[in-house]
Amino acid sequence: MRSTRIALLLRIGGIGLSVVLLWMAACRDGRQAVRLLPPTPREGDGFGNAVVLGPDELFVGAWTRAANASTAKAGMVQVFEQRSHGWSATQELTAPVRVANQCFGASLALHGASLLVGAPGWFGAPTHEDGGASRAGVVYLFERVGGRWEPRAVLRAQDGSGGDCFGYSLAFDGQRALIGAISRDHPAPDAGAVYVFERTDGVWAQVDRWVASDACAGALFGHAVALSGDTALVGAHRDGAATGMRRGAAYLFERVETESAASAWRETAKFVAPGAAEPGRTGHALAIEDGLAVVAERLRPPSGAVHVYVREAGAWRSSATLRSPSPAAREFGWSVDLDGGEILIGDHRDGGDSLGAGAAFRFVPDELGGWKLCETYRSIRPRADGGFGASVALDGGRVLVGAWNEDAAAPRSGAAYLLGAPADR
Repeated sequence: MRSTRIALLLRIGGIGLSVVLLWMAACRDGRQAVRLLPPTPREGDGFGNAVVLGPDELFVGAWTRAANASTAKAGMVQVFEQRSHGWSATQELTAPVRVANQCFGASLALHGASLLVGAPGWFGAPTHEDGGASRAGVVYLFERVGGRWEPRAVLRAQDGSGGDCFGYSLAFDGQRALIGAISRDHPAPDAGAVYVFERTDGVWAQVDRWVASDACAGALFGHAVALSGDTALVGAHRDGAATGMRRGAAYLFERVETESAASAWRETAKFVAPGAAEPGRTGHALAIEDGLAVVAERLRPPSGAVHVYVREAGAWRSSATLRSPSPAAREFGWSVDLDGGEILIGDHRDGGDSLGAGAAFRFVPDELGGWKLCETYRSIRPRADGGFGASVALDGGRVLVGAWNEDAAAPRSGAAYLLGAPADR
């Protein structure tokens, strides 16, 4: 059935929050959505490049927002809080020291009252985070104290160097953080690395650094990271670049007991997409939850794919490959998230609206043990290359989608969309 959309836009308290009533017909009619904007949108903010959901708060990154005329791409994160009248923009988070090309808000990870924000630096441009090496990258820890989010720590790689882009990707479970440094030049240029930090007695410290067992130049290991208990996934979406193939891969790490009775992380598997073809970009985005993992291959011909893996009897196997239901798909799998056994997939260039404004798709398990499309989401204000689906988050049936290049209150300032409870299956 063709979906019908009716929008009612309201301004609330002058904060730049638009409430949108949206009817969709993928699973159930009468779905309500909220269009989120920062209080002062600016041209080129990139608002919506990263999103994360909490129970009563949500966070949207604007990694290319300028602090002023001399600090381009400093970045920021907007906090929204659910109030009696709806969602309100309540706080703007920035780095304690703001500098040009910092890209604060490039990545986000939330657990309880702790928020990690990546500031990896802008590719090819110099920046200095708190006096650190140019584009080495840093990660900031914020904690909620008395109703406000306050900076509490700065995480840096012990062996960080200029150009590492430490903080490009994040995964976080409250006591452990995985931090991607995709341009780390060891053991080869742009091979990439992932750093493991743990919190002990309230103090964060680096405890490990991972590189791929078959690391190669240009692989960008750490482009995406995901964590579920003692299992982690790391994407290297240009794996094979040294041979000109760039098909990509995802690496599985598991925490195992050693002979010394101490536990350690080991690379235990490498996921390469079935029949992978150039330039697939497997591992561009990924997610893991319990015994379920999803790995995106955004450029798999003809228009991208997402591969589903399941763990059975202690071993992982390929279970399914999801394709876009849209005949105008372009990069299905640009972003993914996983929650409660449901999968949310973004395609920031999907052309189903004839503009290439993007789309997001939610899949749920079907009665036969496979997957079925539950809902398709599109922007209510599509623009050519608007980037809807650039980032996605799924939590308790709520869906948050970033559209980092939409013309909101300013050209290419960006927007984010929050959708409500899960539809009936």
